[in-house]
Amino acid sequence: MADEHVAVRLTDALNAIIGSVAAQGYSEAVEFHGHEMFQAVGGWKDVPVRLRMNAYLQAARAISASGAKSALVSVERHADHGDSTPPHEVALERLLALIQAHAEETHNHVLVLADDVHSAERHRTNFRFYQDGRSAEHRRLGRILDTLYFGPSHHSRLLQAADLVSYMRLRRLTVTETDPRAQSVNDAIWNQLGSTVTAVDDAPDKHEGSDQKTGA
Repeated sequence: MADEHVAVRLTDALNAIIGSVAAQGYSEAVEFHGHEMFQAVGGWKDVPVRLRMNAYLQAARAISASGAKSALVSVERHADHGDSTPPHEVALERLLALIQAHAEETHNHVLVLADDVHSAERHRTNFRFYQDGRSAEHRRLGRILDTLYFGPSHHSRLLQAADLVSYMRLRRLTVTETDPRAQSVNDAIWNQLGSTVTAVDDAPDKHEGSDQKTGA
């Protein structure tokens, strides 16, 4: 969550980090993407591990220093409890409620930008009901303006920053690092990103029962 000043600071800082990586001969690494950076795939395929992890840590520091805030939601991804509601939809509804609460506390109105997904139109339709208070969270989303805007993350440093936060938290929830050096790097990254978190919703729900989670 960022105002216009934070958004500019963060975008400029992340652009500078990518520029530094490109200057070392890795021009394909143009997008911050947690999975790609950890698994050395996509644009980060040929980038050495030290450079990848240093870029992640620098980005984490930039996110923390910018003044951006984070809200996090986790729901179970795989469970069969007789409810067909997609877990991404559950997570998004809860996340919007946290964003609404933050907007109320800070006396702001907000626009929501989201990573493009195949179900974007369904989410926009659901959002119209949420705005009127017809939400399982029982909170009218009156401070979230207009609609939900979905776009490709490779064109948005702000979406990339959100990915870095959610990926690292998901990794810490689901992966046991066997290499102490990897754990040390993860801790250093999360020490920065964790400081931005203002709200977390990990409440058990109808999707509970699996050890695989989805974060938003």
